[in-house]
Amino acid sequence: MKLFYAFLLILLSSISISVAQKFPDLSKYQTDKEKMGMLYNFCNSLLGKGLNDRQDCVNMVTASKMGMQLCKNGDEYVSNLFTIFVGYGYEFERLHLDSAIYYYEKGLSDSRRLRFDFNIDRIMERLNGLYFDTRKLKQREKLIAVMRNILDTATNMTRKVVLSGSVSEYYLSVAKYEEAIKFILKNIEYQKINFAKNKTALLDNIGLKYVQIGSIFNTMGQYNKAIEYYDLAGPYLKVYRIGKITLLMNYVLVHLKLDQIQKAKLYYKKMYGLMKPTDSSFHELSSANQYLADYYNNKNNTSEAFKFAKEALRMAKKSGNEQSIVNANKTYGSVLYKRGSTKESIDYLQKAAINAYDFNKEDYASIQIRLALSYADLADWELAYKHAKNYAEIKDTLYQETSKKTLAELEARFQNNAKKQEIKLLNIESSNKSIQLKEEKKTRWLLVSLVLFAFLSAGLIYWNYRNKQKINTILDKKNQELDLVNSQLNNANQTKAKLFSIISHDLRSPVSQLFTFLRMQQINPTQISEENRLSHQKKLMESSTQLLETMEDLLLWSKSQMESFELDIEDINVDQLFEETKALMQNQADAKNVTIEVGDLTLANLPSDKNLLIIVLRNLLQNAINHSYNDTSILLNAGIHEGKPFLSVVNKADVIPQEKIDDLLNNKNVKSKSSGYGLVIVKEMLQKLNGDLKIESSTTHTSISIHFLR
Repeated sequence: MKLFYAFLLILLSSISISVAQKFPDLSKYQTDKEKMGMLYNFCNSLLGKGLNDRQDCVNMVTASKMGMQLCKNGDEYVSNLFTIFVGYGYEFERLHLDSAIYYYEKGLSDSRRLRFDFNIDRIMERLNGLYFDTRKLKQREKLIAVMRNILDTATNMTRKVVLSGSVSEYYLSVAKYEEAIKFILKNIEYQKINFAKNKTALLDNIGLKYVQIGSIFNTMGQYNKAIEYYDLAGPYLKVYRIGKITLLMNYVLVHLKLDQIQKAKLYYKKMYGLMKPTDSSFHELSSANQYLADYYNNKNNTSEAFKFAKEALRMAKKSGNEQSIVNANKTYGSVLYKRGSTKESIDYLQKAAINAYDFNKEDYASIQIRLALSYADLADWELAYKHAKNYAEIKDTLYQETSKKTLAELEARFQNNAKKQEIKLLNIESSNKSIQLKEEKKTRWLLVSLVLFAFLSAGLIYWNYRNKQKINTILDKKNQELDLVNSQLNNANQTKAKLFSIISHDLRSPVSQLFTFLRMQQINPTQISEENRLSHQKKLMESSTQLLETMEDLLLWSKSQMESFELDIEDINVDQLFEETKALMQNQADAKNVTIEVGDLTLANLPSDKNLLIIVLRNLLQNAINHSYNDTSILLNAGIHEGKPFLSVVNKADVIPQEKIDDLLNNKNVKSKSSGYGLVIVKEMLQKLNGDLKIESSTTHTSISIHFLR
């Protein structure tokens, strides 16, 4: 139990918040939340410090109760923590253990209501020790039963580690060593599973549990078995240096029990080898020196005993641990008594007696009898009688406590026997009722038949309902497929309508030119000179070529509407692209006496699909010619703007209002006789070419440009 408490205090001190130990001045804080936070930090820091000083315990109780008063309805979790803090204060003060139990039990009840598992386990852990200290054995047995039930059903490994540790401490305190070892081994198993899942878990805790098992075998007198478990502990004690020193201290003790003084001294030297200038292991070193002093004192080697007793007292004072100081004073006084320094020994035994009762009543009794013998040697019979009387009284108290414990165990056994008798009576009653049950069997079968019929009917209804659901699901799926087909058909119809509209737009101009030339030759063939006839034939050939190119463009566009269409990307010479486009549109430009010129040609080459790009450029140039003033020029430009390539067609024409530009770019108010469908083609093809269309219009010029997004 003491080993566990020591480890708990070290753990708490490692996580404590660095807050001054002076009681906080709450007048500096405005809100209750701020005050509660300060009080919580203060209590947490006291707990981390170890609550070794009684004034710290009093401050813990005062601050926690103030925190509880500040808590409101929404602060149940914080109030629960303050309640537990009060329990800590009373427990470590050791003067009001019943009050500690009261607040722990209240905290346990609240934690169960709040489903605060972490607090539940740790409060039960504290109550386990307090019920033992206050001899509330029945409450303790009930608590252990609850802990074992939780342990059997819990799946969280952290909970299983805490609970198995507490249960093992219980069996250890009642000297049921086999059960204690069983639960310590379970605890080790749970810790190993926990470590496999969470590599940050501390393996040293496993080492400490092996040390605990070794100590049990040491207590039982099975010293070689104790050494086996100490040897198992060693590899796990890697980080926790005080754990290593504790292991070495136990090696010292067990080898002294085996009368192997040289091995004991070897481990004793190793303990000092692990010490550091700023250390906290003086308690363990004091204990090791006490073991050696007692060993030599029992061997009547008082010179060696005195050396180790003196060192034990020095280390105890360095540790500041009251229990270490009590034990060291007792050992030092005992050695002095054997050396014949009776008066000096009394001084140290008196110092040991001051706090010995709080730590170990058996030690207190042994100090009283040593004092009685010392005063008897000095012929101070009054004081000798006084201490002998104290010894007798404390022995009576210990006997009564042992008797109570024995009676409690006997009562538990009696209750078990009573339960066995009760079971026999219940068996007789059960056999009598079996006759009655046979009579009820027929009725039960009838009821079972009715229930089965009801279940069968319900099953048929449910089966019919499920079939309808499946049919509805299939119908819904078919309807969705039909909707998809209708959507695809609608898209196809829209594409077809768009195709006819585009044909009416793009074929009108070349067909019109072809028809005009043919009409002129039919009406006035004789009036046309040979030179004009040849010129008209040339234009007729160019118009036919333009018509063929336009037909191919439209076929390519319709192909681009298919899902499987793929671009044919190549490195296009921009100047050659402009020349080919000019050649296609030259007749239409000549009709308006419009000149097509290549302007800025900063961009020499452009990676793209030439077939689609020439369709786009031809449509833009055709629209530019249609809307240009007569006797003007059109510029074809290519360059880089903001790191991205562009092509533009610039002409002189009427200013296009911004509203109309927006309509054109957004496919609004499309008219078949204007450029609307041409722009539709351009925009759709530019989407495939990763391009964007922009139109700017002013009194000086109108520019339509393609910006490629790459």
